[in-house]
Amino acid sequence: MNDRVRHLATLFADVAGSTGLYQRHGDAATLTAINRVLDAMREVASEFDGRVVKIIGDELMAVFPRAEDAFRAACEMQWRVSEAAPLGDEQIAVRMGFHFGSAIEQDGDVFGDSVNVAARLVELAKAGQIITSGRAIDLLASPLSTSTRRLNRMTLKGMSLEETIYEALWQDSENVTVLMSGAADEQLNAARMILYYDQHQFAMGLPRPKLSLGRDLSNDVVVGDPKASRMHARIEMRRDKFVLVDQSTNGTYVTIEGDRETALRMEEMILRGRGTISFGHPAAKARGVTASFDCQTALGEMPAPIAQRA
Repeated sequence: MNDRVRHLATLFADVAGSTGLYQRHGDAATLTAINRVLDAMREVASEFDGRVVKIIGDELMAVFPRAEDAFRAACEMQWRVSEAAPLGDEQIAVRMGFHFGSAIEQDGDVFGDSVNVAARLVELAKAGQIITSGRAIDLLASPLSTSTRRLNRMTLKGMSLEETIYEALWQDSENVTVLMSGAADEQLNAARMILYYDQHQFAMGLPRPKLSLGRDLSNDVVVGDPKASRMHARIEMRRDKFVLVDQSTNGTYVTIEGDRETALRMEEMILRGRGTISFGHPAAKARGVTASFDCQTALGEMPAPIAQRA
């Protein structure tokens, strides 16, 4: 037996509502989808200097040398899970909790009060949520700690001391994306997208991580199509990807080069390569009132419509 006492960040990640997923989609399809999510989270743990201690059913336990590593890994895990292929018509979601403190490593496993606190924190989390403790937040550098929200102060189940409970705001794309750049500077700095509309071009990347589109004059891109809503859609940079979020009445239609047109109604879509966006109706009915996008390109000439490209 080889016992070692260390200070570690312990993270638990649990697939939310897995019982219902098995009932709605069957054992084989659900197990495949959950394993895909667990594999993605395992990869993230290793990227942030972590170690997966064990996987029991649909729950993963990992440890990290610093609270900052656990914070970054948890955000990255949520991003990758949100981008994973859906199970039927459902997007799998995970809930997470992490804590930092003294722990005992024994034969590859980890035990101790800090592990128990992390296990209680994940029980408080909702689908898509990261819950952590005030003691872990105190160890974060100030830029990271600003991407958290204080929720409550409470005594966790089976614990004697009160904990201040925080939520990590991983979906705050304008803030967290930039803060995560310390872990992936080269990848993030290379990520850029150009949106072309009405002879104008709008560059997106770390200097400009969000772009609003719609008929209202307050938008970054003012759309002249009467079918467009006043605040029609927005494009957000999330880590190294660009996500179009529809918030319109009539929907947003996206065609990625080589794919069929996709209609979004209060939905999100990751933009990749080159493509076109039309507002309120399919591109065939838009009478030329469309936007073009080009991911990971440099500023240059206005691209030709997709149909005219070689």
